[in-house]
Amino acid sequence: MRVFVFLLMIIHVAWAHAADDFFELSLLELVDIKVTTASRSEESLQDTPVAVTVITSSMIANSGAFNIKQLLTRFVPGFTSVEDQNEVNIAVRGIYTSSQQKILFLLNGHRLNSHSYSMAAPDLSLSLDKIKQIEVLRGPASAVYGNVALTAVVNIILKKGQEQSGHTTKVTLGNYGQKVISHTYGQHTEELDTFYWLNSADVEGEVINISPQNSYTATPQADSQAILGGQTDKSSFDLGVNAQGENWSALFNARRSHYIEPFTAGGISGEPYDYSAYEKNHGYGAGFGYEMQSVALNYNYPINSGWHHNVNAALNHFSAVSVVVINPTAEAFAGVAWQDMSVSLLNTLSGTLWQGEALFGLQYDVYRVYDDELRVGSGGEFNLLLDTLMPSDNESIYSFFMQHKRHWNGHWLTNVGLRYDYKDRAVTKNIDAVSPRLALIYNTEQFSLKMSVAQSFVDSTYWNRFSTLSSFRGADDLEPERLTTYQFSPSFKLPSLNSEYRMTVFYNVADDFIRRDLNALASEPNFSNAGELKSWGIEQEWFWQYKKWNLQANTSFQRVLSHENYAVKDGEISNVPAITANVMAGYQIDKKWNVNSTLQYIGEQYSPIYIQANGVAIADPYPSEGVSFDSDSNTVSQATLLHFQLSYQPIKALKLDIQIDNAFDEQHKQGGTTLHPYAQTGRWYRFAASYKW
Repeated sequence: MRVFVFLLMIIHVAWAHAADDFFELSLLELVDIKVTTASRSEESLQDTPVAVTVITSSMIANSGAFNIKQLLTRFVPGFTSVEDQNEVNIAVRGIYTSSQQKILFLLNGHRLNSHSYSMAAPDLSLSLDKIKQIEVLRGPASAVYGNVALTAVVNIILKKGQEQSGHTTKVTLGNYGQKVISHTYGQHTEELDTFYWLNSADVEGEVINISPQNSYTATPQADSQAILGGQTDKSSFDLGVNAQGENWSALFNARRSHYIEPFTAGGISGEPYDYSAYEKNHGYGAGFGYEMQSVALNYNYPINSGWHHNVNAALNHFSAVSVVVINPTAEAFAGVAWQDMSVSLLNTLSGTLWQGEALFGLQYDVYRVYDDELRVGSGGEFNLLLDTLMPSDNESIYSFFMQHKRHWNGHWLTNVGLRYDYKDRAVTKNIDAVSPRLALIYNTEQFSLKMSVAQSFVDSTYWNRFSTLSSFRGADDLEPERLTTYQFSPSFKLPSLNSEYRMTVFYNVADDFIRRDLNALASEPNFSNAGELKSWGIEQEWFWQYKKWNLQANTSFQRVLSHENYAVKDGEISNVPAITANVMAGYQIDKKWNVNSTLQYIGEQYSPIYIQANGVAIADPYPSEGVSFDSDSNTVSQATLLHFQLSYQPIKALKLDIQIDNAFDEQHKQGGTTLHPYAQTGRWYRFAASYKW
């Protein structure tokens, strides 16, 4: 109740000062915005074949969000937070795994997901100050993008030098060791547009105390602690440059991050441990660390009669370094490291055909896994080095795709896409996949209706198939995961009310989803293909603007219809709320002051607990008090969080921000690919100052 009272106080004070000027982000900006993600070509939001949510730079600046995960879970319906032992993760429409391997992340259309691990974590390695807009395609997108684009595509569009001329430096400091420095620079001439960015972030994390009765371990200690939200040791960074000429562009990007595992990730995962007691692995402590470097070159030139040929070449390097705590009593742990190098070549031909827009593409991807390393230790020190983590080998993918868009009679639009992928796997059998998409769209000035069906796939990762680490033992017979989604999306523009309303009804059929069995026998693989999941849901988005007010809201509801070998109870997927809602309210008080708040509702969740090892239950040292070690019906209570930002701009070049996450310090938990739900961060606050020069 106090959250709602506080929000009403903000609204009352701001309304009393309402003026005739429009808020920085107008509704017209969202209505008329152009996107490229859905069809690999520029089109309006009305013409996209499936539901697309756009997060603009103004929305990012006014949101107070600290990372891209917060942006996605607040602005995009169907995106929810899920916990993992040692990685930052999110779910889309209830689908997730132990790493973020279901969503394809792009930077100006260039793939960010690694090839051997398929991961692109929504963490501090994806800085926000460089972003012009984020285009989020909800639903399968393999018809255009192939592997990994299973549940969604998140395309980060960079700012241009023309849009941000000169230097901007930003410094952010906050509690729990939050330290961020960001610098961007843009320059534009008639021949060349360049944009540079550099972001470095370090977060020590929130330390919480855990009593023996509330510790999920057979040997609880009196002074147990856990680190929440820590991303440190080697600072996270994101740096790059994008240069663009008349018919070409060149992109370089380097990223790094390390997320501290709150509890142990190996053995009986979820036990408290002492982070300082373990030797670092190549500079990284307990948790998952990685580094990525990418170079992409693109050349687009006209042929004739409106046809264009586009050539894209990319070189990517990925390095993973992890420390996994296995037994905190003996301080036993393992160090994991490997690298992959990939090359991607993409040729597309686009132009007018059959009274519509046609696109044909050929793509070739090849990657090699090498330099794998497994170190094991006890007493907090490494004492054995093994070169048997994974085999060093190559895998390649050959793809052909085509798409055709056509307008009919001024109101109707069809969008048909088809892609074929063939993967030459290492050691195990090769696989192929056909990914279709069919969409029918009806548009008027104030109404739009999209009806679509699409199918996508993501192959099991090299890590999932070949890892030898006992806590993450691979299974070389894994099949690709597949998802078929039917979507029905009406939207209404209401000019007289300065608002727009969008709704999406979806029906998902998921097959062969890979799950990690934390309680598998020592002789069995940890990864296996699950059965089938059929679910449906409703997602809503509402935008409203009046004078200096700007209001956005979204809601999500989903329900399981049938399932096989999937954690479901009473129609709800484990660790995914059936209902979520977000309300973002912004108000421009005057030319210097701006206030924004986000009210986030996370519904009650089914979150089962099984504390086992090798299929054998672990005895609860405190069976009559504290937490339960075996609860099939355990639930996580609902939570309502308030996030707040106050901005002050005394002069045009200087902006000051106060940002507060979880302003009322709401205590809540979240489960995921863990043996028990993890406590979430409390009240975090930050002070930011940016200066343009």
